[in-house]
Amino acid sequence: MRHASYYLLVVTSRQAPDRSRQKARTYQAIVQAAAAIVREGRQPTIAEAAQAAGVHRSTAYRYFPTAESLLADATLTAFAPSEDSVFAGVAPDDPAALIEAAVRAVAAYSFREEAMFRSIVRVTIDRWFAAQTATDTDAVGPIRETRRFLWIDHALRPLADRLAPAALARLRNALTLVFGAEAVIVTRDVCNLDPQEATEVMAWAATSLIAAALEQS
Repeated sequence: MRHASYYLLVVTSRQAPDRSRQKARTYQAIVQAAAAIVREGRQPTIAEAAQAAGVHRSTAYRYFPTAESLLADATLTAFAPSEDSVFAGVAPDDPAALIEAAVRAVAAYSFREEAMFRSIVRVTIDRWFAAQTATDTDAVGPIRETRRFLWIDHALRPLADRLAPAALARLRNALTLVFGAEAVIVTRDVCNLDPQEATEVMAWAATSLIAAALEQS
C-alpha cells in the first residue's frame, strides 16, 4: 500500500486546485531518475535527472534549486535499506518488534551515512526559507521527502483494528520524532551520545510510544 508521506506546500486559495499529489509524483519521478544515476556510480545533474524523468528542466529546479539538494535525496533513495530486508524474520503481528527493527535499521544507515543525513537537514531548512519568499507557492515542490512513514505504516498494520483512527494517527506522527535525520542530530549533538547509545534511545522511545498508545486504548 502506498502512502502520501511527503511534506507538501498546499495552496490554500479556494480557487486554486490542490496540486499536492501531482507535485509529489513529479518530485518522486525526479528523485527516482537521479537515484538510478547514483546507482551507476555517477553524480546526477539536475538537467540530467529532469530529462530522464521526462520533466522540464525549469520544473526540476523548482524542486531542487541546487545539485547538492538533488544528490542528498537521490543518494538516500538509492541506498536506503529495503522494506523486505528491514522486516525479515520479524513477527508480522508484533508492532513493537516491527518498529524496533525499523528504527535500528534506519539508525544503522543514518550513522553510517551521517554526513549525508546532516546535509539533508540543511537542504530541508534551505527549502523552507526559499518557500517563505516564493511569490508562486504553487510552483514550489515538496520541502522534504521522508521514508519514515513507510517503516511506520508497516509496523502499525497490526494496530489498525486495535486503535481508534485518531489514536493511530497520533501514534503514527509521534513515531516520526524518534528516528531519522533529526533524531541523529539531537542524540549526537544535544545528548552527546555515541551511535550505539543513540540507537538504544531511539529504539526505546519508539517501543515506549507503542506501549503507551496500547495502554491508553
